[in-house]
Amino acid sequence: MNDNEKKAVVATALMAAFADGAKVEREREEIRKIAEGLAGADQHLSLHYQDVLLGRLTTAQVAQQLQSSEARQLAYEMAVCVCDADGTQSASEKQFLAELARTLGLDVAAASAVSDSAESIAAQPLEAPAPREDGELDGMILNNAILCAALEQIPQRLATMAIVPLQMRMVYKVGARYGFTLDKGHVLDLLAAAGLGATSQLIDNFARQLVERFAGRFAGGLVRGLAGRATSSAIAFGTTYALGHLAKRYYSGGRKLSGAQIRETFRGLVDEARGVESSHLGSIAARARALDVTQLASLVRSG
Repeated sequence: MNDNEKKAVVATALMAAFADGAKVEREREEIRKIAEGLAGADQHLSLHYQDVLLGRLTTAQVAQQLQSSEARQLAYEMAVCVCDADGTQSASEKQFLAELARTLGLDVAAASAVSDSAESIAAQPLEAPAPREDGELDGMILNNAILCAALEQIPQRLATMAIVPLQMRMVYKVGARYGFTLDKGHVLDLLAAAGLGATSQLIDNFARQLVERFAGRFAGGLVRGLAGRATSSAIAFGTTYALGHLAKRYYSGGRKLSGAQIRETFRGLVDEARGVESSHLGSIAARARALDVTQLASLVRSG
């Protein structure tokens, strides 16, 4: 794809992020940082993110920039993943995606299949048995980090979307280990407090894939501890590992960490994750080879 198409694809993902109008301020701020980073990386790739945030950009305008069928399909798949990042699609998100598919001239059945697959992943419940011992808990966190890193080594877009539900289910298990019964809102609040919003993770990841040569410059504040080696797989491992151990400290301590302490702890754990990941590269590659992308929903359910 040319630079205009890349810009339009990421702009479409940003539009999808705000299609429901319900993003909390912390999530909006993380997405804004990512968009600003992209806009500052190269003037030819400026996203005019203010136009997206203020609703001045239309799907028709974006579609005009997407000349190839590959770019149009990619834009739609990314938009679907973003709409499903923090749960199943709202009515306004469904309307946005339907309009986007029509404007892009996509096959209705093919577009519906993509949307249905994403919905099946997003709809998986959080509830799962809690590890009984801390050693078992640590193993579960490491296994989730390896799995999420492996998902980033396969090309299917829905594989990336499965990472956030896996992280949320992991946090649920950690909370349950220490006697807390969590719902999706509780888990999303912890992610947001760490600066790791559900939607902003996907936006950051997709933008990084499209504009790889600027990866070190537009990390968007999500994973600064991994800057310099910020491959998608490394980021998935680092954020998942750090989130799991953050949840362990947070819930074992009775949820007494302040917002500032949560962010500081998370950043330190991301740094720690770099060394841990380097000793598990073989396991990550082996897990990626064994993944069946047709079974992503059951993979999320089983963790």
